[in-house]
Amino acid sequence: MSFRYKRGIDLDYNEQGRIYFHCLAYQTLSRREQEKIRRVCDQAGGEYAPALLEFLTTEQGYTAVCMKHHISTNTLYRAVKRFYETF
Repeated sequence: MSFRYKRGIDLDYNEQGRIYFHCLAYQTLSRREQEKIRRVCDQAGGEYAPALLEFLTTEQGYTAVCMKHHISTNTLYRAVKRFYETF
């Protein structure tokens, strides 16, 4: 999966890209930065936070993550949108 600009999110291309690549580097980030991402996932995803965290920090696509966590793609997309706008 590669970075794709999401028109439904109220952030410009560069800001979305910064957040996307920051999250993708999750494994190499400091513990403090990892905790920040997890905290925002908890806020934005609620009960779907584990699916949101997996989607944002790996190169798994919407469908794969949704099937694994038994949620709809619309639910995950709404959580992703909240995450980006909160981050």
